[in-house]
Amino acid sequence: MTRTRLFTAVLLIGLLFNPSALRCQAVSGPLVVAGGWPECTSLATWTRDVLRLDRVEQASGTRQGISVYTWLRLFNRVAEGGMQHAWEGPPGEEAYVLDVHKHLFVYGWGYCDTQSRIFEALWREWTGDSTSAYRVCRMNERGGYHTMYRVRLDGSYGAFDPRFGFYLLDRDSPDARVLDWAGVGDDRSFERNEKFRNRCRPFFEYAVTEKAGSLALDTVFFESEPEWIAAGKKPWQVFNDPYHLMGTAYHDMNWRLPRGTVIERYWDNSARKFYLPLNRGTYEETPALASGRFYRVTEKMFVGNWPRFDPNYLRAEPYLAVVPADEGYPEQMAGDRTIGQAWGRLSWEAPLDGEGYLDAVAASHNMVHQARAPFLRPASASVPGEVVFDFYCPFVLVDGVFSGELAAAGPEDRVSLEFRAMLPKPLDRGEADEWTGWREIASGPGAFEAFLGRDSYERHLATVHGRYRFQLRLKAYCTGQAEAVGLKALAFKCFFETGIMSIPQIFAGENALAFKVNDQQAVKAPIKFTYNYQTRDGERTSRTVIDPGAFSDNRASFVVGAPGLVRCNSLVIEY
Repeated sequence: MTRTRLFTAVLLIGLLFNPSALRCQAVSGPLVVAGGWPECTSLATWTRDVLRLDRVEQASGTRQGISVYTWLRLFNRVAEGGMQHAWEGPPGEEAYVLDVHKHLFVYGWGYCDTQSRIFEALWREWTGDSTSAYRVCRMNERGGYHTMYRVRLDGSYGAFDPRFGFYLLDRDSPDARVLDWAGVGDDRSFERNEKFRNRCRPFFEYAVTEKAGSLALDTVFFESEPEWIAAGKKPWQVFNDPYHLMGTAYHDMNWRLPRGTVIERYWDNSARKFYLPLNRGTYEETPALASGRFYRVTEKMFVGNWPRFDPNYLRAEPYLAVVPADEGYPEQMAGDRTIGQAWGRLSWEAPLDGEGYLDAVAASHNMVHQARAPFLRPASASVPGEVVFDFYCPFVLVDGVFSGELAAAGPEDRVSLEFRAMLPKPLDRGEADEWTGWREIASGPGAFEAFLGRDSYERHLATVHGRYRFQLRLKAYCTGQAEAVGLKALAFKCFFETGIMSIPQIFAGENALAFKVNDQQAVKAPIKFTYNYQTRDGERTSRTVIDPGAFSDNRASFVVGAPGLVRCNSLVIEY
């Protein structure tokens, strides 16, 4: 080899392993999408799949509206045992979340207001019409408000109450029209619908306390809150109170998958990992209990009304959990089965022996890579160097443990690792980015382990608790041998909450699956995903390995068999 060619080869190697010169783009996207379950990436993907799964894509607007109403009640439920409607923000200053992606996918719990905001947003966006759906309200005689929604279906508006669990039909027929709020205010409509064979299901999920409030509704309807106020602000009268603005960009549900990452998601609550705000206003309806949130209706309550009449019961039944009898849950729930919470874990071990770590690098200065530890070091002595790693999880983080090893040689050498997190955005993705200050979590030399969770949150320190995005900053300075100062190892394990219905389910038999990414060119190595599922004979496993060349149009498609599946236990993605 000539001296010129040798110099060129050395230069190219230096560029390849110099984070200042080259940064790879991490794989990102929805990742695993199951053909038998709604894709939980956006309002559009979710609505599209709900209509497809119910086979009403070409059906009337009424059939489509009822389909979405039913699935929405499965994905977002009223709970006991913790925060209902999400609150996020700085510790003790958390704000009422209005981002509907978070309510539909991240948490899966909410008030009547939560569910109504979701439907208004998704139906307006799906139809492309800001007048196709409205959040509506009514006030009771004590001044308390209840939120519902109003939807235009086949040329006329229909009234839906997702929390109470009803809509009313004009006649007993599969193609009946859904009554508007003026018709709901007529008590005779309830009497007729109660006898209908084609009536709404479940026709009140909690009738013992909520049916009376529905029967008290007036027949008068107002197009706006100001009109209602001008008319005397009488209780039990329903009025439009819309919120959603067309085109709003909501929370990003795409995963980021830098090399070295493992994502685990579990259809159970065994980890007992919950995000708990400090703002006590979040627990006005129900206190935070040890085993977290449970759907407020169990199998045996109200003479088995839920399993007998609610179409969502069959979808939920494989994943029901027993409500503890000794933790303060309502007596009528304790010891019975209902829907609980789910959890996940995001792990990363920096692949420092090659260029894979660059997938997570956001910025760097005066740092180079070398083939032996410490793998990342200052490029030159007496000039400070730093590397910033950036991570994102679409589900709310709860706890994290960060570990690794730093190296330093001389007494004047300095090396440290710092952490900061982006504050969550309660309204929508368009809010300005706001970060905590940098917090030192390790300084060298030597191995380290740092725990960042609820305890740090309570002390108002930078932490992963209640956050979605965070950064790690390696800082290094040496006075002598630069090769002996820097980063030997870096890893973390972070727990997160995940909506139990947001995990892509598979079913007994063959399942059409896709692994979807935003840019297939970013896939540099094989990706493995594994379904662990329960059968009557024990747990079984289905593994799929995806080579970079398997992608076409940013997706790789597969058929995965799950013979004898009773329920899914976990989904694991490794890259």
